[in-house]
Amino acid sequence: MKFKIGECTYNWAKKSNIAAWYEEQTTSTNAIAKESELADSSPIALFVTEHQTAGRGRGDHLWEDLRGSCLLSSWVFRVHKNPQPVLSIQIGLAVYKAFSATWPYLHWSLKAPNDLYLGSHKVGGLLIEYLSHSVNRFIVGFGFNVHAHPAFETATSLASVLRGHGLEVTQE
Repeated sequence: MKFKIGECTYNWAKKSNIAAWYEEQTTSTNAIAKESELADSSPIALFVTEHQTAGRGRGDHLWEDLRGSCLLSSWVFRVHKNPQPVLSIQIGLAVYKAFSATWPYLHWSLKAPNDLYLGSHKVGGLLIEYLSHSVNRFIVGFGFNVHAHPAFETATSLASVLRGHGLEVTQE
């Protein structure tokens, strides 16, 4: 049985008492989070999938994933006031610091505010949005190439880099 990153993340969230939503495939976790009543009814909610058919990045950029090879998630936080513009940079820095602490022997970098790099190749990205509806929500979309990456010269995956360090990552 193949390991499913999204399903595993969903199960972790449920065990951690975090409101969570999971589907094998969806358009975009950020798009689903924007429309979900789950995000309105919980102070924190997590939306995950194995594959996005309309994943996107900042502006008009698209997020391309290889089915089942990426962590595709959106975290939704209910907020009481508009977040400060510096929050996007702080979130990117927090992700960079967490990954650097987890894998200190890898060369992580952040192309602020939203691109996470391993060496000179992009391995992940953030899409941060603020919505003011009946409830104010701050959405942090996070895509991370775990097992594979799109065929872009500038992309990589965690597994590819770890293999370069003599470590093997399996999907079983």
